[in-house]
Amino acid sequence: MVVKLIGNEFRKYLYEKKIYIFLGINTFITIMMYIVNAFYSQTKPESGVDFAFSALNGLRLLILIFSIIYAGEILPREFSQGTIKQLMIKPHSRTKILFSKYITVFLLAIAQYLGVFIAALALGTASFGFYDKGTQLAHLISTFVNGSILPLVFLVTIAFMLSVLTKSSAIAISFGIGLQTIGQLIGALIQSKIQWFSKFYLFSVMDFNNLPAHATKASSTIVLITYFIIFMIITFTYFNKKDIV
Repeated sequence: MVVKLIGNEFRKYLYEKKIYIFLGINTFITIMMYIVNAFYSQTKPESGVDFAFSALNGLRLLILIFSIIYAGEILPREFSQGTIKQLMIKPHSRTKILFSKYITVFLLAIAQYLGVFIAALALGTASFGFYDKGTQLAHLISTFVNGSILPLVFLVTIAFMLSVLTKSSAIAISFGIGLQTIGQLIGALIQSKIQWFSKFYLFSVMDFNNLPAHATKASSTIVLITYFIIFMIITFTYFNKKDIV
């Protein structure tokens, strides 16, 4: 079953130092953000919930980078460790094997977000209270999902696709991280020179908090779904047909 495969993939990382180093870095930065907000900032968060979402948004780039690293290495390391042949002879289809790895990457990202959220909520509640009526929870959730989750999904998907196509974690990770900056720069250039095309450019529409002119959430959703389907078709078709063993 796919669930069992996902569980096996996730457990592999539980035995690695990397995941705990990443969680430790996130927790340390969260504590530093709390100290600044609680003792040095003139503008205090309205509540622990407000601070928790502020911490999530503040750490979104770092969590994105860590997630790209997971996406870029999860398949290539099977080749470098020589375990790909053993993986292929198991009674599971290639599609299920690849899908389990893809989902595992997002579970690792969720684990990072949960770690930050729980730590920030606990610290924030201690100083600012758990929840305030003035806290606009729906707005906080919407801003987080639109500005953090969507970019993570697509940049991780691109890094994962590149790792399948190249079998190289270095290429997948470097391109995935580089696209975060380069993609936005190209997007800004397109908006200034070819404004109509920006509605169809991935890096212009994957942040719903900053959509280009004339682009709506509905049209951008269609564009994103189209890109996602294309990436998935390329990734899974290549993995299923290529002689990778």
